[in-house]
Amino acid sequence: MSMQFTDLPTGRQAIVGTAFDKNLYGIDYISGLLSTIDHVSYAVHLGCAYIMSDVQSVSTTTQKWLIITPNTTEWAHMNFSIECTGEMYVVVTEGADRTTGTELTPINHNRNITATAEVRVLRGATGGTTDGATTIFAERVGSTTSGPFGGGGLGKGGNAREFLLRQNTRYVVSVTTYAAVYVSLELDWFEHTNSYDRILPSVSPSASPSLSPSISPSLSASLSPSLSSSVSPSASLSPSLSPSLSASLSSSVSPSASLSPSLSPSLSASLSPSLSPSLSASISPSASPSEG
Repeated sequence: MSMQFTDLPTGRQAIVGTAFDKNLYGIDYISGLLSTIDHVSYAVHLGCAYIMSDVQSVSTTTQKWLIITPNTTEWAHMNFSIECTGEMYVVVTEGADRTTGTELTPINHNRNITATAEVRVLRGATGGTTDGATTIFAERVGSTTSGPFGGGGLGKGGNAREFLLRQNTRYVVSVTTYAAVYVSLELDWFEHTNSYDRILPSVSPSASPSLSPSISPSLSASLSPSLSSSVSPSASLSPSLSPSLSASLSSSVSPSASLSPSLSPSLSASLSPSLSPSLSASISPSASPSEG
């Protein structure tokens, strides 16, 4: 179905169709304005947005979760949200080598689509030797005091904890508590194919065009000695060119081509004092005898 228009008496045009037809094209059927949604909502509609939530009882100890990203260009935009009924110290690190844990199941935000996440999340992070050398963020929040002002959390209500995770990398979320409390971890993310290579293509150094193939070797040879003597003795054009550049000057100009036939003898004579002897000599004989 294609979008159709009708002319109005005012000279403007209106979209023809029912409210449903207009909504297909992102047009608000009441105001006629273009409707848009943010990128996260778009990812939800596409079926590539996921959520994983886990609640654990953590009593004066440390609970860890392991996040594993795939070795593909399906990159994950992840938002971390962590809450606690008491005081907690949170550290998220990158570059872990942990290997085992209890596999958790991410849920697709679009419940009409069966696509599954490429990112894996495990409760517990054992095996290996390190949680990672790079700290993504660390924060201590909450209070051990009971009552309405106890507890703490971070991550919800904004994108301060949103990260574009590195592919083929392991992350550890570590939460340490100081009393018998509950910790809630919520990871919310969407996955999309990296498009940086299409936006910023790499440029090969060999793709740089050569500036040299425009002057013939004979012209280069005749210009270098004649011009060097017409300026100060220390100035020279030819030394500034690399041997390879001089040698690569193209043959687009015929070796038989000459710049001098258009100059009269009198003009040649007037120019010769300011030019080197070799250039003057090359101009004068080629001037037309018939010109005065």
